[in-house]
Amino acid sequence: MKKYMTIQEFSERTGIAKSALRFYETKKLLLSEERSSNGYRVYADSQIATVKLISTLRLADVSIQEIQNYLHEQDEMTRQEMMKT
Repeated sequence: MKKYMTIQEFSERTGIAKSALRFYETKKLLLSEERSSNGYRVYADSQIATVKLISTLRLADVSIQEIQNYLHEQDEMTRQEMMKT
């Protein structure tokens, strides 16, 4: 069974500001798993690695477009090449 977290819990657990999480969602980098019955964003444990990768790439000054391309790339070899560059 997946454990879901509110945006507050997810922010506390990852150390990434709620505003950054919302920004990542507007850019389609990180989508909340679903919405709770009251409409709040909820995130899964499995998304922690993704959001930390996004944050690290942003700190390295990688563009939003490049991160989007990387996250949406299906071919693992291409992803590895992208990461090298």
